[in-house]
Amino acid sequence: MSVGCHQSPYCGGGRGWLSPRCRTSGGFREYDTGRGGASLTDDVLAAIFTRLPNAADVVRCAATCRRWASVVAKEADALSRALPPLPGLALGLFHQDRQDTAGAATTNTRKRKRRSTGLECSAPPCFVPTASGARLLGFNLPSTTALRSGGQHGHGVLDLSHSRPIASRNGRLVLELQSEGHVDRSLRLCVCNPMMGDVAVLPTLLGNDRPKIYACTLLTGADLDLDRPRHASSDFFRVLIIYNRDRFTAFRSYSSDTCSWSMETKKTSGPKLTNWDLGKLGQGIVLHGVAYWPLKRTALAVRFDTPAPAQVRMPPDGVPNPLQQLRLLSVTPDGKLCLLDAGNGAGYASFVRTVFEASTGEWVRECSVTSTRLKVKSAADINLRWFCENSGILLFTLGRGSSNPGTFAMSLATKEVEKLHDSVDCSSWRNFVGYEMDGVTYLKSIA
Repeated sequence: MSVGCHQSPYCGGGRGWLSPRCRTSGGFREYDTGRGGASLTDDVLAAIFTRLPNAADVVRCAATCRRWASVVAKEADALSRALPPLPGLALGLFHQDRQDTAGAATTNTRKRKRRSTGLECSAPPCFVPTASGARLLGFNLPSTTALRSGGQHGHGVLDLSHSRPIASRNGRLVLELQSEGHVDRSLRLCVCNPMMGDVAVLPTLLGNDRPKIYACTLLTGADLDLDRPRHASSDFFRVLIIYNRDRFTAFRSYSSDTCSWSMETKKTSGPKLTNWDLGKLGQGIVLHGVAYWPLKRTALAVRFDTPAPAQVRMPPDGVPNPLQQLRLLSVTPDGKLCLLDAGNGAGYASFVRTVFEASTGEWVRECSVTSTRLKVKSAADINLRWFCENSGILLFTLGRGSSNPGTFAMSLATKEVEKLHDSVDCSSWRNFVGYEMDGVTYLKSIA
């Protein structure tokens, strides 16, 4: 991996969700480590912490005294990579109430072009917390001010309230920046860490480089192998966009270690995606450097842990073909790609898991989960919206046909269901993106 941009990709100055939080002296028991023997240096302590069996023991060490807490915070990146996978904390979701005027998941028709005015700019992103997110962040109710200033950038303050959530993984959120008062004819994306207030603005795509309809996902330092360079760890990210040219579907990626967009590559297997299918791709799941999106009978796979993205061949069929809102790609606890299908199980919401076996190239139906708390009249009442890859939390909405409409979070491991928002309008939410805190920020937050 070539390196052309050595400094951090993030511009500072933003106010993260963790900024107002502080430790009180009552939160620690202070020990004098200088008595009864030589004091251990920070490097020695960090080396000891990396050899602990799990993150829970590191948390206990951080709670012991301020010095140990500061070591955990300072070495959070190394600790998160050395320890077994840290528990992903699903903090909530972002959404918007109205469809915006251009970009991903929209259809660029002549009628829409004629109607496009500044008055149609979408509402600010609204953050809806889970119970654990509310405890950590203090957002007891849905908040439209969770994303505001992104700090200084260029000649002014970056206003994230005029943005649209596009994708999210490992604590990073991709936003499409929009201008207030007029329709922007350029594509401006930024990657931010809401927890820490870090924001990186990507080079603007103008003219022929600007995709009109696109899907997006990202890869972060947590996805990299342990033998990758240290500089490409906590700050590293790579954004992948998929869009259409006149005769083919194209891929392009932006990498924080080169501070530039890659060359454009083509979809080489199968036909060009229709604009309708492209606009409906939704969330991209990332496994071992490959991004996956569900298609009608198969999955679109694109490797983008390399300098230029490239399509990965998948079996041409084998995936069930329900409505788009009834299916979502996800990941099993042992790291396999799988498809979740929603259905009506004897009057209750049910979810079927079909696993992709890479060794045989087959999709194998594995198990189903039914929630007896959620009554539905038909499968069409269910809308699968987002899968949190680290915590195994499924986010979905139930519409008017359900006796309990609203937005829900369900753990596929424990089958526990949490209602996040009570409204019949949840199924019409646009730009729905789940948000999980990454392992590094998790360790920094407890220290």
